[in-house]
Amino acid sequence: MKRSGPAWRASFTPGGLATGIGSLPFTDARESVRFVRKHLPQMPHWPQMPKRGRREHFIFQCLKPLVDAGLLVEKDGKHLFDTSRSDWPDRLTEFYTISLAAEAGDPDAFEHFVPPMEAAGGFHALLEDIQTRGHHGIKYIKGQIVGPLTAGFQLKDDKGQYAYYSSGQTN
Repeated sequence: MKRSGPAWRASFTPGGLATGIGSLPFTDARESVRFVRKHLPQMPHWPQMPKRGRREHFIFQCLKPLVDAGLLVEKDGKHLFDTSRSDWPDRLTEFYTISLAAEAGDPDAFEHFVPPMEAAGGFHALLEDIQTRGHHGIKYIKGQIVGPLTAGFQLKDDKGQYAYYSSGQTN
């Protein structure tokens, strides 16, 4: 069954099953997955471990495609959109081309959006655990990614303006 559209949403009936919000006070990915699977066996979540450092925070787990496209750069320890680049429109076009290809089901394009191991140890540990132990008893798996509003209120452009309020214009 294709997991999009109204038919899939209508079939999602968790019936009060418990899950977690994401962040746990662990630094060991496998230990966090054991904890989640023990206490939330029917709807485990991908554990995030902010104690592992800044890259493990949920915002940075999902920004790799923007970094890879050259849209998001790190300056002075912070990530920002560098709209001053002369090739900004080309880089933006490249990002949206990959995004649309992933949405259309292109597996190579989709790989750009898999959270990197160094930023999402819990995500990869959960997948490994399910592959090893199986999915017995699991009805749903919960994950969390940064949405456009959260990113827009956390990231700034090269002029210091929050991305949410930025037009992205280079002039």
